[in-house]
Amino acid sequence: MSNDLAVRRDVPAGQLPGRGTGGWTTVPRDDVSDRTSDEKGFPEMARAGRFSGIHRTSVDIEDASLVTRTPGTDGAPTMVSASIAGLDLGHWLSAHRALLEDALTATGAVVLTGFAGAESEHALQASLDRAGRRTMRYVERSTPRRQVARDVYTSTEYPANQEIALHCELTAALEIPGHVWFICLERPGSGGETPVADTRAVLAGIPGDLAEEFRTKGWRLVRNYGTGFGPGWQEAMQSDSQAEVEEYFRKNAIEWQWMDGGRLRTEQIRNAIEVHPRTGEEVWFNHVVFWHDSALEPNVRAQMVRELGADGLPYQVSFGNGQAIPAEAIQVIQRAYRTALRERPWRDGDIMIVDNLLSAHGRRPFTGKRKIVVAMTDPTVRRPHPGGRPGNAP
Repeated sequence: MSNDLAVRRDVPAGQLPGRGTGGWTTVPRDDVSDRTSDEKGFPEMARAGRFSGIHRTSVDIEDASLVTRTPGTDGAPTMVSASIAGLDLGHWLSAHRALLEDALTATGAVVLTGFAGAESEHALQASLDRAGRRTMRYVERSTPRRQVARDVYTSTEYPANQEIALHCELTAALEIPGHVWFICLERPGSGGETPVADTRAVLAGIPGDLAEEFRTKGWRLVRNYGTGFGPGWQEAMQSDSQAEVEEYFRKNAIEWQWMDGGRLRTEQIRNAIEVHPRTGEEVWFNHVVFWHDSALEPNVRAQMVRELGADGLPYQVSFGNGQAIPAEAIQVIQRAYRTALRERPWRDGDIMIVDNLLSAHGRRPFTGKRKIVVAMTDPTVRRPHPGGRPGNAP
């Protein structure tokens, strides 16, 4: 399929993506000679016919030679590097959806380098639209983010000196993103990697009896909104209407209780181990490590318990039947995450796509500026855990 929009002319002239390594080499601007007279800024000369022999190049975006693909090994993501300057992200994604899905199935994450169409938040949104990707709003929020385009957000805005534990996105929701897109607009001075871990490998690293307990019981999340820690229910649910929020809870198997002072308490039970809809493989998919109280600094937890009470913590996780998850079990799961973890430094223009069921992600501490924006696409609806209850007020 030929498409004269496949090569973008609005990328900086003279930049050529390197092959395989994700690096860039520079060629003289005068060597970039395939632009039309209008694009070179000489419309009057074009009208005079002095450039009548110059035409826009038609590029076959299904041509495999447009990219260099380096399969991931030992759990590392697959690398796909554009081999020509200005290769349009949206059109390439549209033409190569099957290739991308196969790479994601193999390694859980794919890093694209050298593509045009992700130079800004709005460029990313436009590229995803051109690719036919259905983008998602961020609901059931739990971390601070800012919306910077229609369905594009900043990455979690935690302090730079803090690490964000490995997790998959929206594991407590029933409608989840199939894919999460990370775009590096400005790399950090140091650190700031977005590590990934194949959730199949994480599950394989958890002892069988513990995995079976989670498989059978699922996991339970209790959230207390309005405590002063974490977003309020209006921010989390993106609505100021109690009626709208209650309707969402009914449809998504979430129990709720309105408390004094405008506070809200919710409870939901979800599968801790999911089956990937495309591959049929089991994957580790939950936030039990992320929100377990043992993950809190002891002095922070003590202060929160003093102020809120043990039942008032903003996030509380347990097995689906309410049984406590021992701290020792959390340590075992953390080791499985660490064993599966892979990472690489960000470079400006990098695009990392993760299959949200096959790959967990996190964030390393960093110095300097760091601007990573995120989009979620291809929503997938899960089944509630059999032990869950309908979404209705107690």
